[in-house]
Amino acid sequence: MKSKFQTIQSSIKHPVSSTQHPATRLKGVLFDFDGVVLDSMKQHVAAWQYAFRKEGLNLTDLEIYLMEGRGVKALVHDICNKHDISTEIAPKIIETKIEYYDQHIAVNFYDGFFDLLEYLQLINLKMAIVTGGHRDRIIPFAKEYLDGYFSGFVCSDDVKNTKPFPEPYLKGVESLGLKPEECIVIENAPLGIKAAKAAGIKTIAIETTLSNKYLKEADFIVQFFSEVQSTIKKMIANGIIKHH
Repeated sequence: MKSKFQTIQSSIKHPVSSTQHPATRLKGVLFDFDGVVLDSMKQHVAAWQYAFRKEGLNLTDLEIYLMEGRGVKALVHDICNKHDISTEIAPKIIETKIEYYDQHIAVNFYDGFFDLLEYLQLINLKMAIVTGGHRDRIIPFAKEYLDGYFSGFVCSDDVKNTKPFPEPYLKGVESLGLKPEECIVIENAPLGIKAAKAAGIKTIAIETTLSNKYLKEADFIVQFFSEVQSTIKKMIANGIIKHH
């Protein structure tokens, strides 16, 4: 006879974790920003490639996607060190990247994203954004397009150690006045998943930018936002996590 956990896992696409834990009450959901809240990663990738190409380095899409969440400064330094490029040019690269991105930004949300937000509000869950982006980009955007949904924000300039360290998500939990076991993270990036798991938070990965083979550390992997909503509903219905 299947356990409750096995039953729910068999009904969700690409389940990963199989360890059963005592159910805790779900009170909050933490969202990554680029690639989850906003369909923006293609523009970020193009901007990074443009900036580094001007310095003689050609980067693949995958190389950038795998570093998503690090924050601008950390990402540039990581790439420079990896390719033996002097980090003295980091400020120039960052400036070029930001200018390119600002010129090509398009505001697009994923199908089902706002339906998910409405559902989470309906069941009285707190929501926060935890991102490698800077506050001067994230906060004005949230005020214009997401007003009333999110009560917590943690950006790269709010932490000492960006993703994959747990600090961003631990601060995200704190911003909602909750505990890690009372929250779920929605992520699209391997480094973000590592950060969430290191913080002790159940994680749903969504395949907006990378396929499931890069997201296997998450507890659940889905393709669409409608599946995020159904996953949370099934987690509650099957006792994996309770609704408060």
